[in-house]
Amino acid sequence: MIASDSDELENGYPSGKVNLSTNMLAHGGLQGISCLAAELGKTELAHSLKE
Repeated sequence: MIASDSDELENGYPSGKVNLSTNMLAHGGLQGISCLAAELGKTELAHSLKE
């Protein structure tokens, strides 16, 4: 989880210690990189990115 002291609306809503939007973007990026690595035959890297 990526720590953040505010939400995407600049403290419009209480968000605790993490920002859901930022974390979902990071998660989606890692999934995309994992798929690309698998297509390039880098199965070990693809597997490690999914964990």
